Amino acid sequence: MYWASASWSGHFYAFYLLSDFFGPVLFITMSIFGTVSSLCKWADTGELARSDYRRRLLVRSSYLLLIGTVFNICYDAFTGFNEGPWALVKMNIFSAVALSQAITYATCGSRPYLKAIALVALLVVKVPLEGEVLRAVGYAVTPDTLRTLPGALYFVLFVGNPIGMVDTAIVAFAVSLAADEFVAAAVRPGTARRDSTHRKMVIASVSFMAASVLAGGLVGSDATGEASKFLFQMGPAWPWDAIPLLLVRHSSWNLLLKVGAVLCLASLLHRAIDVKGGSNNRVVKRVMVCGVYSFSIYVYHNMTVFIPLELDWYGWILASLLLAVAFVVAINAWNDKLGGVGSFEWGARRWAGLFRQMHRPAPLHPPGQQSPGAAGDAGPVQPGCREGGRSTRQGPRS
Repeated sequence: MYWASASWSGHFYAFYLLSDFFGPVLFITMSIFGTVSSLCKWADTGELARSDYRRRLLVRSSYLLLIGTVFNICYDAFTGFNEGPWALVKMNIFSAVALSQAITYATCGSRPYLKAIALVALLVVKVPLEGEVLRAVGYAVTPDTLRTLPGALYFVLFVGNPIGMVDTAIVAFAVSLAADEFVAAAVRPGTARRDSTHRKMVIASVSFMAASVLAGGLVGSDATGEASKFLFQMGPAWPWDAIPLLLVRHSSWNLLLKVGAVLCLASLLHRAIDVKGGSNNRVVKRVMVCGVYSFSIYVYHNMTVFIPLELDWYGWILASLLLAVAFVVAINAWNDKLGGVGSFEWGARRWAGLFRQMHRPAPLHPPGQQSPGAAGDAGPVQPGCREGGRSTRQGPRS
């Protein structure tokens, strides 16, 4: 929301940092959970050939990239950034979700140490590479600097609204490393295994947060980018001349802190809602419907910028709570009365339907016959979700 008076900009930025936990990292985490869940279910039932699942993933990603491109063009026109053709390749929440789903599909079933190596490599490379290209463009990305190789690299790899390509990959590998096994156990029967993987994910998420706190270090007021923005926006609300890196948006340690916090929250909600039956609560059901329309809420809530309000701190909190309740009521009415017609999620179903008419899924082989994978075809979806210490990369069950 944007109904902020300049008199409390420091408090607003602090709240902005807090709400940032429920932004791109949460979107990416939930999309990875959904992708792993789908892969495991299709692997167990043999409903789709791997080539058909890959085709569905490409169709879904193409829709996200299309919507993301339109979003970039509209945002660029509204803000007056004048990014021109670069707005077509700028990362946004839609392209971030598409990239994270592709990474999940490519790595699901890989050994955890391989994901850990990829994560560490990205964390190690990000800081010097970002610093080098920023120095080359003079710490100011303009239409002129985008015509240079360092400017183009910086824009493609690190600039995004609200998250860049490298940061998306870091979050995707961190979530996949910590949560793949947990999600696979959550969609399969077996309480003991579910509890075991739940503990592992909690340990991994706490480890991410501890690493960000203990190893992040401090950055002074002479820093550029988000660090200087933090100190400027906070003003007297922040009494020190330095800040920990874990509070600097988009820093590696800030990303790990947010991933750890989101995974901890996901584990708590899974325990309270899915395991203990909290999903039967009427309020929970209504909020869960909003989760189905998360992309629509993300885009349409920006319309509040056109409401000319200037509120004090307490008035803004009250208005935010009332708006959240209004969104829950409106989204549920939209879903119940109209079936979500006109939402981005409705558009995704229509988009997928167009491609389904052009290509029918590969027919399933009858039980007991040789699997298509053994005959040289693509075979069923095999995400390789690990079960009992062994990979489930195998043919369909007879």
